[in-house]
Amino acid sequence: MDDRQFYVGVKALVTDSKGNVLVLRKVPRKPSHRWRPFWDLPGGKMKGNSIRNTLIREVREELGSGRIRIGGIYGAGVANFKINGNKDGLMLIVYRCSLGKGTRIRLSEEHDAFEWVRPYEARRRLSRMLPEEFLGGIA
Repeated sequence: MDDRQFYVGVKALVTDSKGNVLVLRKVPRKPSHRWRPFWDLPGGKMKGNSIRNTLIREVREELGSGRIRIGGIYGAGVANFKINGNKDGLMLIVYRCSLGKGTRIRLSEEHDAFEWVRPYEARRRLSRMLPEEFLGGIA
């Protein structure tokens, strides 16, 4: 019998007034994590909350602020990677978002860097996480 699971993740495609995209560099937090750092969007797995509350919670945890404007859905699809020992899948729902004016970013221990990058650079950096059909639409 197949014991794989699928989790639902919610991500924020955060852009600024110039069209730059916020990317976060995710790093292993535990010695048992055997993966290299990679670029990601703010967000995380749903844990019994609504999609909106999950997104707000994750942005607050990862960026140090809950001041986020949630727009429409950017897209949904299956992530390019597996979780839980490369066994389980992750379905992503990505929303277009922006941060409140003057929001100061204070990263959690999950990340060691953030950058505001042009869309073409965001597509390149996020190719490990987002399905190809997402990447073409980042503009």
